[in-house]
Amino acid sequence: MAKSAGIYSVYILTPVLPAAPAATEFWTCLAARPLANELAAYLRGHWLPTLALDQTRLEVPSLARPEYLRLHVFGRVLLDLAGQGWHFEAVAPVLPGGPPRLGATPPDTAEWKNRPASQAPRPALSEIKKQLQQALVAHRDEQLAEPAVQRFIRRLERPRRHQGRLVSVRSLLADPKLLAADLQTALAAPTPELRDERVLNLVQPYLQSATADAVDDYTGLPLLDIWRYCRHTWSLPFQTQPGRRMFYLVRDRARVGHPIMGIGALGSSVVQLTVRDEYIGWTWEALRDCPDPAPRLRALTTELDRAIGEIYCLDFLAEGVLTEADLTTPSPAALARLSTAAQQLPLASREQQKQGLDLVAEAQTPLFRRKRAETLAGLLAA
Repeated sequence: MAKSAGIYSVYILTPVLPAAPAATEFWTCLAARPLANELAAYLRGHWLPTLALDQTRLEVPSLARPEYLRLHVFGRVLLDLAGQGWHFEAVAPVLPGGPPRLGATPPDTAEWKNRPASQAPRPALSEIKKQLQQALVAHRDEQLAEPAVQRFIRRLERPRRHQGRLVSVRSLLADPKLLAADLQTALAAPTPELRDERVLNLVQPYLQSATADAVDDYTGLPLLDIWRYCRHTWSLPFQTQPGRRMFYLVRDRARVGHPIMGIGALGSSVVQLTVRDEYIGWTWEALRDCPDPAPRLRALTTELDRAIGEIYCLDFLAEGVLTEADLTTPSPAALARLSTAAQQLPLASREQQKQGLDLVAEAQTPLFRRKRAETLAGLLAA
Protein backbone atom coordinates (compact mmCIF):
# COMPACT_ATOMS: atom_id res chain seq x y z
CA MET A 1 0.00 0.00 0.00
CA ALA A 2 1.28 3.44 -0.88
CA LYS A 3 0.10 6.89 0.18
CA SER A 4 0.17 9.58 -2.44
CA ALA A 5 1.72 12.94 -1.69
CA GLY A 6 -0.14 16.21 -1.77
CA ILE A 7 -3.12 17.75 -0.04
CA TYR A 8 -5.29 14.65 -0.21
CA SER A 9 -4.68 11.44 1.74
CA VAL A 10 -5.13 8.92 -1.07
CA TYR A 11 -4.04 5.36 -0.36
CA ILE A 12 -3.07 3.40 -3.45
CA LEU A 13 -3.92 -0.31 -3.22
CA THR A 14 -3.25 -3.15 -5.65
CA PRO A 15 -5.84 -5.81 -4.84
CA VAL A 16 -5.27 -9.28 -6.33
CA LEU A 17 -8.61 -10.03 -7.97
CA PRO A 18 -9.37 -12.98 -10.27
CA ALA A 19 -9.79 -12.39 -13.98
CA ALA A 20 -13.57 -12.78 -13.88
CA PRO A 21 -16.39 -10.84 -15.55
CA ALA A 22 -17.48 -9.56 -12.13
CA ALA A 23 -14.04 -8.05 -11.54
CA THR A 24 -14.10 -6.35 -14.94
CA GLU A 25 -17.53 -4.93 -14.17
CA PHE A 26 -16.26 -3.64 -10.84
CA TRP A 27 -13.35 -1.74 -12.41
CA THR A 28 -15.71 -0.31 -15.02
CA CYS A 29 -17.91 1.04 -12.24
CA LEU A 30 -14.94 2.64 -10.47
CA ALA A 31 -13.84 4.32 -13.69
CA ALA A 32 -16.94 6.52 -13.40
CA ARG A 33 -15.65 7.76 -10.02
CA PRO A 34 -18.86 7.18 -8.06
CA LEU A 35 -19.47 8.91 -4.77
CA ALA A 36 -19.27 6.85 -1.60
CA ASN A 37 -23.04 6.43 -1.26
CA GLU A 38 -23.35 5.59 -4.97
CA LEU A 39 -20.68 2.88 -4.71
CA ALA A 40 -22.30 1.46 -1.56
CA ALA A 41 -25.69 1.32 -3.31
CA TYR A 42 -24.13 -0.38 -6.36
CA LEU A 43 -22.32 -2.99 -4.28
CA ARG A 44 -25.30 -3.68 -2.03
CA GLY A 45 -28.01 -3.60 -4.68
CA HIS A 46 -26.33 -5.16 -7.69
CA TRP A 47 -22.77 -6.40 -7.54
CA LEU A 48 -22.83 -8.56 -4.39
CA PRO A 49 -26.31 -10.05 -5.07
CA THR A 50 -25.19 -10.95 -8.61
CA LEU A 51 -22.16 -12.79 -7.25
CA ALA A 52 -24.33 -14.74 -4.81
CA LEU A 53 -26.88 -15.52 -7.52
CA ASP A 54 -24.23 -16.82 -9.90
CA GLN A 55 -22.99 -19.29 -7.31
CA THR A 56 -26.52 -20.33 -6.34
CA ARG A 57 -27.36 -21.10 -9.95
CA LEU A 58 -24.14 -23.10 -10.25
CA GLU A 59 -23.15 -20.93 -13.19
CA VAL A 60 -19.62 -20.64 -11.80
CA PRO A 61 -17.32 -23.63 -12.42
CA SER A 62 -16.36 -25.41 -9.22
CA LEU A 63 -12.69 -24.57 -9.66
CA ALA A 64 -13.52 -20.86 -9.89
CA ARG A 65 -15.76 -20.69 -6.82
CA PRO A 66 -12.89 -19.85 -4.41
CA GLU A 67 -12.06 -16.91 -6.67
CA TYR A 68 -15.65 -15.71 -6.53
CA LEU A 69 -15.55 -16.08 -2.76
CA ARG A 70 -12.51 -13.81 -2.74
CA LEU A 71 -14.44 -11.29 -4.84
CA HIS A 72 -17.35 -11.49 -2.43
CA VAL A 73 -15.14 -10.81 0.61
CA PHE A 74 -13.46 -7.95 -1.25
CA GLY A 75 -16.86 -6.45 -2.08
CA ARG A 76 -18.08 -6.76 1.51
CA VAL A 77 -15.02 -4.91 2.82
CA LEU A 78 -15.48 -2.13 0.28
CA LEU A 79 -19.19 -1.92 1.09
CA ASP A 80 -18.39 -1.45 4.76
CA LEU A 81 -15.83 1.28 4.03
CA ALA A 82 -18.01 3.03 1.46
CA GLY A 83 -20.83 3.04 4.00
CA GLN A 84 -18.50 4.94 6.32
CA GLY A 85 -17.79 7.56 3.67
CA TRP A 86 -14.60 6.27 2.04
CA HIS A 87 -14.27 7.09 -1.64
CA PHE A 88 -12.78 4.58 -4.11
CA GLU A 89 -11.71 5.10 -7.69
CA ALA A 90 -9.70 3.29 -10.35
CA VAL A 91 -6.10 4.51 -10.61
CA ALA A 92 -3.96 4.07 -13.70
CA PRO A 93 -1.43 1.21 -13.40
CA VAL A 94 2.25 2.01 -12.96
CA LEU A 95 3.13 0.31 -16.24
CA PRO A 96 0.89 -0.08 -19.30
CA GLY A 97 -0.90 -3.40 -19.05
CA GLY A 98 -0.06 -3.74 -15.36
CA PRO A 99 -2.52 -4.72 -12.63
CA PRO A 100 -5.31 -2.22 -11.92
CA ARG A 101 -4.91 -0.12 -8.84
CA LEU A 102 -7.43 1.18 -6.35
CA GLY A 103 -7.36 4.67 -4.86
CA ALA A 104 -8.92 4.97 -1.39
CA THR A 105 -9.65 8.36 0.17
CA PRO A 106 -10.73 8.77 3.83
CA PRO A 107 -14.15 10.23 4.64
CA ASP A 108 -12.93 13.68 5.65
CA THR A 109 -11.92 14.53 2.06
CA ALA A 110 -13.75 11.96 -0.04
CA GLU A 111 -16.93 13.88 -0.83
CA TRP A 112 -15.20 16.89 -2.35
CA LYS A 113 -11.91 15.53 -3.65
CA ASN A 114 -13.25 14.25 -6.97
CA ARG A 115 -15.46 17.24 -7.81
CA PRO A 116 -14.52 20.52 -9.52
CA ALA A 117 -14.09 23.36 -7.05
CA SER A 118 -16.64 25.43 -8.96
CA GLN A 119 -19.32 22.81 -8.36
CA ALA A 120 -18.55 21.60 -4.87
CA PRO A 121 -16.28 23.66 -2.60
CA ARG A 122 -14.70 22.06 0.40
CA PRO A 123 -17.42 21.36 3.00
CA ALA A 124 -17.49 23.05 6.36
CA LEU A 125 -16.15 21.31 9.45
CA SER A 126 -19.73 20.59 10.53
CA GLU A 127 -20.33 18.66 7.30
CA ILE A 128 -17.18 16.61 7.81
CA LYS A 129 -18.25 15.83 11.39
CA LYS A 130 -21.70 14.83 10.17
CA GLN A 131 -20.11 12.44 7.68
CA LEU A 132 -17.95 10.85 10.36
CA GLN A 133 -20.96 10.57 12.68
CA GLN A 134 -22.89 8.74 9.98
CA ALA A 135 -20.04 6.25 9.69
CA LEU A 136 -20.07 5.70 13.45
CA VAL A 137 -23.84 5.23 13.48
CA ALA A 138 -23.51 2.62 10.73
CA HIS A 139 -20.94 0.79 12.86
CA ARG A 140 -23.24 1.09 15.90
CA ASP A 141 -26.14 -0.42 13.95
CA GLU A 142 -23.96 -3.32 12.82
CA GLN A 143 -22.99 -3.94 16.43
CA LEU A 144 -26.63 -3.90 17.53
CA ALA A 145 -27.41 -6.53 14.90
CA GLU A 146 -24.86 -8.98 16.33
CA PRO A 147 -26.53 -12.08 17.86
CA ALA A 148 -24.75 -11.69 21.20
CA VAL A 149 -25.86 -8.07 21.54
CA GLN A 150 -29.40 -9.00 20.51
CA ARG A 151 -29.51 -11.69 23.21
CA PHE A 152 -28.24 -9.23 25.80
CA ILE A 153 -30.88 -6.64 24.91
CA ARG A 154 -33.69 -9.20 24.91
CA ARG A 155 -32.58 -10.52 28.30
CA LEU A 156 -32.73 -7.07 29.91
CA GLU A 157 -36.01 -6.13 28.23
CA ARG A 158 -37.72 -9.40 29.18
CA PRO A 159 -40.24 -8.78 32.03
CA ARG A 160 -39.24 -10.41 35.27
CA ARG A 161 -40.84 -10.44 38.72
CA HIS A 162 -39.05 -8.42 41.38
CA GLN A 163 -40.54 -7.55 44.78
CA GLY A 164 -43.99 -8.54 43.57
CA ARG A 165 -43.91 -6.47 40.36
CA LEU A 166 -43.15 -7.25 36.71
CA VAL A 167 -40.17 -5.10 35.76
CA SER A 168 -37.47 -4.87 33.10
CA VAL A 169 -34.76 -2.42 32.15
CA ARG A 170 -37.46 -0.35 30.47
CA SER A 171 -38.91 0.31 33.92
CA LEU A 172 -35.85 2.46 34.57
CA LEU A 173 -36.45 4.75 31.59
CA ALA A 174 -38.66 7.74 32.37
CA ASP A 175 -41.53 8.65 30.07
CA PRO A 176 -40.47 11.89 28.32
CA LYS A 177 -44.10 12.91 27.72
CA LEU A 178 -44.85 12.62 31.42
CA LEU A 179 -41.75 14.65 32.28
CA ALA A 180 -42.78 17.36 29.78
CA ALA A 181 -46.29 17.47 31.25
CA ASP A 182 -44.90 17.83 34.79
CA LEU A 183 -42.61 20.62 33.60
CA GLN A 184 -45.52 22.50 32.04
CA THR A 185 -47.50 22.12 35.26
CA ALA A 186 -44.60 23.48 37.29
CA LEU A 187 -44.16 26.46 34.97
CA ALA A 188 -47.88 27.24 35.25
CA ALA A 189 -47.69 27.80 39.01
CA PRO A 190 -49.64 30.90 40.14
CA THR A 191 -46.65 32.63 41.78
CA PRO A 192 -42.97 32.91 40.83
CA GLU A 193 -41.93 31.51 44.21
CA LEU A 194 -44.10 28.42 43.83
CA ARG A 195 -42.98 27.98 40.23
CA ASP A 196 -39.29 28.08 41.20
CA GLU A 197 -39.87 25.60 44.03
CA ARG A 198 -41.69 23.14 41.78
CA VAL A 199 -39.10 23.42 39.00
CA LEU A 200 -36.23 22.88 41.43
CA ASN A 201 -37.90 19.78 42.89
CA LEU A 202 -38.98 18.39 39.53
CA VAL A 203 -35.67 16.60 38.97
CA GLN A 204 -33.27 15.47 41.69
CA PRO A 205 -30.24 13.89 40.00
CA TYR A 206 -27.57 11.88 41.76
CA LEU A 207 -24.67 9.61 40.75
CA GLN A 208 -24.67 5.89 41.39
CA SER A 209 -21.50 3.86 40.92
CA ALA A 210 -22.07 0.78 38.76
CA THR A 211 -19.68 -1.81 40.16
CA ALA A 212 -19.35 -5.46 39.24
CA ASP A 213 -21.36 -6.82 42.18
CA ALA A 214 -23.96 -4.03 42.54
CA VAL A 215 -27.63 -4.74 41.80
CA ASP A 216 -30.44 -2.27 41.16
CA ASP A 217 -32.91 -2.05 44.07
CA TYR A 218 -35.95 -1.54 41.82
CA THR A 219 -35.43 -4.22 39.16
CA GLY A 220 -32.83 -6.62 40.56
CA LEU A 221 -30.72 -6.17 37.43
CA PRO A 222 -26.93 -5.79 37.67
CA LEU A 223 -25.98 -2.13 37.48
CA LEU A 224 -23.24 -2.82 34.96
CA ASP A 225 -25.77 -4.48 32.65
CA ILE A 226 -28.02 -1.43 32.97
CA TRP A 227 -25.07 0.84 32.13
CA ARG A 228 -24.18 -1.27 29.09
CA TYR A 229 -27.80 -1.30 27.88
CA CYS A 230 -27.95 2.50 28.05
CA ARG A 231 -24.56 2.73 26.35
CA HIS A 232 -25.93 0.89 23.32
CA THR A 233 -28.37 3.76 22.74
CA TRP A 234 -25.52 6.12 21.84
CA SER A 235 -24.60 6.97 18.27
CA LEU A 236 -21.08 5.62 18.90
CA PRO A 237 -20.35 1.88 18.88
CA PHE A 238 -19.62 0.37 22.28
CA GLN A 239 -15.96 -0.60 22.60
CA THR A 240 -14.01 -1.52 25.70
CA GLN A 241 -10.85 0.44 26.43
CA PRO A 242 -7.69 -0.76 28.16
CA GLY A 243 -6.92 0.43 31.65
CA ARG A 244 -9.03 1.04 34.72
CA ARG A 245 -12.60 2.27 34.34
CA MET A 246 -15.34 3.51 36.65
CA PHE A 247 -18.96 3.52 35.46
CA TYR A 248 -21.74 5.74 36.75
CA LEU A 249 -25.51 6.00 36.36
CA VAL A 250 -27.20 9.38 36.65
CA ARG A 251 -30.54 8.78 38.37
CA ASP A 252 -33.55 10.90 39.32
CA ARG A 253 -34.53 10.64 42.98
CA ALA A 254 -37.69 12.68 42.37
CA ARG A 255 -39.48 9.91 40.46
CA VAL A 256 -40.69 6.44 41.32
CA GLY A 257 -38.02 3.84 40.65
CA HIS A 258 -35.28 6.47 40.35
CA PRO A 259 -35.15 6.32 36.51
CA ILE A 260 -31.91 6.67 34.56
CA MET A 261 -31.18 10.20 33.34
CA GLY A 262 -27.79 9.48 31.83
CA ILE A 263 -24.59 7.53 32.13
CA GLY A 264 -20.93 8.39 32.44
CA ALA A 265 -17.55 6.77 32.86
CA LEU A 266 -14.03 7.60 33.91
CA GLY A 267 -11.12 5.70 32.43
CA SER A 268 -7.39 5.68 32.08
CA SER A 269 -6.03 8.26 29.69
CA VAL A 270 -5.50 7.19 26.11
CA VAL A 271 -1.82 6.44 25.61
CA GLN A 272 -1.55 8.29 22.30
CA LEU A 273 -3.96 11.05 21.30
CA THR A 274 -2.47 13.29 18.63
CA VAL A 275 -4.62 16.37 19.24
CA ARG A 276 -3.99 16.29 23.00
CA ASP A 277 -0.29 15.53 22.69
CA GLU A 278 0.27 18.32 20.17
CA TYR A 279 -1.64 20.81 22.35
CA ILE A 280 0.42 19.92 25.42
CA GLY A 281 3.61 19.88 23.36
CA TRP A 282 4.57 16.23 23.73
CA THR A 283 5.23 15.60 20.04
CA TRP A 284 8.38 16.41 18.11
CA GLU A 285 6.34 18.55 15.70
CA ALA A 286 4.97 20.64 18.58
CA LEU A 287 8.46 21.13 20.01
CA ARG A 288 9.82 22.05 16.59
CA ASP A 289 7.12 24.64 15.91
CA CYS A 290 7.07 26.10 19.43
CA PRO A 291 8.48 29.67 19.52
CA ASP A 292 10.25 28.96 22.83
CA PRO A 293 10.71 25.19 23.34
CA ALA A 294 13.16 25.60 26.24
CA PRO A 295 10.54 25.39 29.07
CA ARG A 296 8.97 22.29 27.55
CA LEU A 297 12.35 20.64 27.06
CA ARG A 298 13.27 21.37 30.69
CA ALA A 299 9.98 19.87 31.86
CA LEU A 300 10.55 16.82 29.67
CA THR A 301 14.07 16.38 31.02
CA THR A 302 12.85 16.72 34.59
CA GLU A 303 10.16 14.10 34.06
CA LEU A 304 12.61 11.68 32.43
CA ASP A 305 15.07 12.12 35.30
CA ARG A 306 12.28 11.48 37.81
CA ALA A 307 11.12 8.33 36.00
CA ILE A 308 14.68 6.98 35.74
CA GLY A 309 15.36 7.74 39.40
CA GLU A 310 12.29 5.73 40.50
CA ILE A 311 13.55 2.51 38.91
CA TYR A 312 15.65 0.19 41.06
CA CYS A 313 18.96 -0.34 39.23
CA LEU A 314 21.54 -1.18 41.92
CA ASP A 315 21.85 -4.73 40.60
CA PHE A 316 22.53 -3.45 37.07
CA LEU A 317 25.25 -1.15 38.44
CA ALA A 318 26.82 -3.94 40.53
CA GLU A 319 26.89 -6.32 37.56
CA GLY A 320 28.38 -3.76 35.18
CA VAL A 321 25.31 -3.64 32.94
CA LEU A 322 25.21 0.11 33.64
CA THR A 323 27.52 2.70 35.10
CA GLU A 324 26.67 5.83 37.05
CA ALA A 325 27.54 7.87 33.97
CA ASP A 326 25.10 5.85 31.85
CA LEU A 327 22.19 7.09 33.99
CA THR A 328 22.84 10.67 32.86
CA THR A 329 24.54 10.25 29.48
CA PRO A 330 23.74 6.74 28.24
CA SER A 331 25.86 5.29 25.45
CA PRO A 332 24.61 3.00 22.67
CA ALA A 333 26.62 0.19 24.26
CA ALA A 334 24.77 0.65 27.58
CA LEU A 335 21.40 0.49 25.85
CA ALA A 336 22.50 -2.67 24.05
CA ARG A 337 23.55 -4.26 27.35
CA LEU A 338 20.16 -3.47 28.89
CA SER A 339 18.35 -4.98 25.90
CA THR A 340 20.53 -8.09 26.10
CA ALA A 341 19.85 -8.41 29.84
CA ALA A 342 16.10 -8.22 29.20
CA GLN A 343 16.17 -10.77 26.37
CA GLN A 344 18.09 -13.28 28.48
CA LEU A 345 15.32 -13.39 31.08
CA PRO A 346 12.31 -15.66 30.60
CA LEU A 347 8.84 -14.25 30.20
CA ALA A 348 6.65 -14.70 33.25
CA SER A 349 3.14 -13.79 34.24
CA ARG A 350 1.89 -12.12 37.38
CA GLU A 351 -0.01 -15.30 38.22
CA GLN A 352 3.28 -17.18 38.39
CA GLN A 353 4.88 -14.46 40.50
CA LYS A 354 4.62 -14.96 44.27
CA GLN A 355 4.12 -11.63 45.98
CA GLY A 356 6.26 -10.91 49.03
CA LEU A 357 7.04 -8.06 51.39
CA ASP A 358 10.72 -7.68 50.41
CA LEU A 359 10.49 -5.16 47.57
CA VAL A 360 14.18 -5.43 46.66
CA ALA A 361 13.88 -9.20 46.34
CA GLU A 362 10.71 -8.75 44.29
CA ALA A 363 12.47 -6.30 41.96
CA GLN A 364 15.25 -8.83 41.28
CA THR A 365 12.90 -11.63 40.22
CA PRO A 366 12.96 -12.47 36.49
CA LEU A 367 9.58 -10.84 35.82
CA PHE A 368 10.42 -7.44 37.30
CA ARG A 369 14.06 -7.52 36.34
CA ARG A 370 13.07 -7.92 32.69
CA LYS A 371 10.54 -5.11 32.98
CA ARG A 372 13.06 -2.83 34.67
CA ALA A 373 15.62 -3.46 31.96
CA GLU A 374 13.12 -2.78 29.16
CA THR A 375 11.73 0.35 30.81
CA LEU A 376 15.19 1.73 31.60
CA ALA A 377 16.33 1.16 28.03
CA GLY A 378 13.34 3.10 26.69
CA LEU A 379 13.74 6.00 29.13
CA LEU A 380 17.50 6.32 28.63
CA ALA A 381 17.06 6.17 24.85
CA ALA A 382 14.66 9.13 25.04
